[in-house]
Amino acid sequence: MPRAWPCPPYANQCLALVKNSTLAIAIGYQELMAVINTAITQTGLALEGITLAVAAYLGLALALGGALSAWNARHARHGPGDSHGARLGERPALRLLAREGRGISGWLGAALTILLLAAAGWALLDWALLRAVWSGSPATCAAAAGACWAAVGENLPLLLFGAMAPADRAQALVACAALLAGVAVALGVGRLAARPRLAWIALMVAVTAAALGGWPWGGSAIGPLRWGGLLVTLILAIAALLAALPLAFGLALLRRGGSPGGSLAAAALIEAVRGVPLVTQLLFASFVLPLLLGGGVSKFGMALAALTLHTACLLAEVLRGALQAIPPGQMMAARALGMRPAVAYWTVIWPQARRIAAPAALGVFVGAVKDTSLVSIIGVFDVLGAAKAVVAGTDWRPYHVEVYLAVALLYFGASLALSRVARRMEGPAAS
Repeated sequence: MPRAWPCPPYANQCLALVKNSTLAIAIGYQELMAVINTAITQTGLALEGITLAVAAYLGLALALGGALSAWNARHARHGPGDSHGARLGERPALRLLAREGRGISGWLGAALTILLLAAAGWALLDWALLRAVWSGSPATCAAAAGACWAAVGENLPLLLFGAMAPADRAQALVACAALLAGVAVALGVGRLAARPRLAWIALMVAVTAAALGGWPWGGSAIGPLRWGGLLVTLILAIAALLAALPLAFGLALLRRGGSPGGSLAAAALIEAVRGVPLVTQLLFASFVLPLLLGGGVSKFGMALAALTLHTACLLAEVLRGALQAIPPGQMMAARALGMRPAVAYWTVIWPQARRIAAPAALGVFVGAVKDTSLVSIIGVFDVLGAAKAVVAGTDWRPYHVEVYLAVALLYFGASLALSRVARRMEGPAAS
């Protein structure tokens, strides 16, 4: 039974509510980050503007995070036998509400809900499939009463490849197919054993590198500056997740370690990064890093670094909450049996922490995939940037709902695939 309620993942969600206000910049709403971005554009004072934004959001995050950390420290002092008041279902008010929800009124409410959902589902099906237009020109869509999926089909090359030159699209398509095949096998498609799975993943990585390097087609290498569309989204998501996992594990162990200096440094980094919105971090990387480093860093590299660090800090708190929920006596028992600390963590602590952290880690994984859409703010042309380019034209602008729905389905599919990772993490052993 967990020793303490894992507050750190809950703190991630509370801080996300504060930080997500910056996403209003994507639709032109003048919230704080949008005002600061406008001021930077007009005055050129990038360092001062970004410093102001970081200070504002970091102050809010530290106040909220400090309160939650104090709550977590107080809660973690108690064992599983302690009871802090009545359970949620034992409260008299909730029992009264539960009794009132039964009977005829409850059945009528349920029937009405089902009827409303059925009517809404039929209307959506009629618009999306029965009366939809699947091919043709904007004039054909204008005369139809349903969805215009032709806007997606006619602009599919732009959505898949962005602004990439037609000569580079074949190589990019091979790279995307290899990445998707490798991810599918990594998520359990085919039910391969460990060694064949690793061999297949290595082969797909080699095919991706060869395609982007121009071999064996004899073409020129395609660097990050020429990437666009689906290729950017896939590489950003996969690279950020793979790089964030070991970094998050190291930060979680360092923050829980016995060294005060290391714990303080890890806590400072985690709180600073997770307390500042990713939009602000991307703008910092775009405006300030070139001033500090003198240029030479691509926008793709800066976006990847910001996304990796942001994901790692969020995941580190999830892992810390899971490690906190495991009774310390288990590590002492493993050490008493002669296990070294690394072996004890890997064989005793980590299997339990992995299962506890799985649901919250899934939220971080899905958030990292969705956060790749924010890189369009600094000019990296991903799938969302390609969708914006499609609806920017006057011909297909009336059908922006269909274009954005297609992009939403792409991210939804990625989220469903990542749910397999969470189920595997909850299993009794890593496969």
